[in-house]
Amino acid sequence: MYQCCLCGFSIQGEQPPVVVTVGLEDADATQGLYCHGACLVNALHPSVPTAFAGAGTIFMPLLDEGTPVWRPVEARKVGKDSYQIANSVQVPDDEKWLYQPGSTVRCELKTFRDGDVVLVAVDEA
Repeated sequence: MYQCCLCGFSIQGEQPPVVVTVGLEDADATQGLYCHGACLVNALHPSVPTAFAGAGTIFMPLLDEGTPVWRPVEARKVGKDSYQIANSVQVPDDEKWLYQPGSTVRCELKTFRDGDVVLVAVDEA
């Protein structure tokens, strides 16, 4: 089990940790820092590209489900905690989303019961 170096929570569930390798003063020495992918994406400046699974994914709250339900959707970071939902995302006919494709939303980190930490849309930005 690992602990996220950004949020401090343990890394568990289905998502493997992202490992950031930092070079140290000694040219041959490195330090591995483990974190949730969502925590790293949230901490980076929007201009920094990421190339790992989940880097462009936020979770959309669904309406009228009777219980809290989220759908993973493609989005790109456009500000400190702001993400624009891809226009190409299709809303399934049997779902009602809180925000529509093309919208810019503010996201926060959420820990699900299984331990996964993800970015969820919480407001329009």
